[in-house]
Amino acid sequence: VLNARLYTESQRTARVMSSLAEGAAAINTSLELPDVWRRILNQTMQALQVETVALALIDSTTDDIVFQAAAGHNSGNIPGRHIKSGRGLTGMVVSNGFGLIVPNVDADERFSEVDKFGGIVMRAVAIVPIQTQGKVIGILEAINPISGAFDMDALLVLTGLGSLAGTTIQNAQFLERLKRAHE
Repeated sequence: VLNARLYTESQRTARVMSSLAEGAAAINTSLELPDVWRRILNQTMQALQVETVALALIDSTTDDIVFQAAAGHNSGNIPGRHIKSGRGLTGMVVSNGFGLIVPNVDADERFSEVDKFGGIVMRAVAIVPIQTQGKVIGILEAINPISGAFDMDALLVLTGLGSLAGTTIQNAQFLERLKRAHE
């Protein structure tokens, strides 16, 4: 019994590490922001096997959380959406700097209208901060696991992808500013 449990645990760890290594390799192949966002979203969908993913960054002038990109089912109306600082689950993640999983949005009193996206029936959601140098710069959101529930490693994998995303997004933004300065 102990051997079986140890084997299962080692398989789980290997799966997590593999997802993060694949994510790092894919995310860092370009420093063009739209490419970076697309790669982050693709890696998140692939690693977590979810219906929809979205990426938002904090607007430095308004502190609003602004969705920059999304992929998956009915994701077309997500980019451009603004959430006021501190509102909804997204605001909670930005404020406290920790990710969360809501396995059943209908049963969770923290889930509100602010958290909904038009055209998407949300059943379960995972949200993590995108961080770089200890600062939250946005969020990564995974919606509706295809299997019906997030597995026990979902938050760990998503948090790792959020950290990878933060560094890559920061580098891409820096490159973009350099290009503009030299025009």
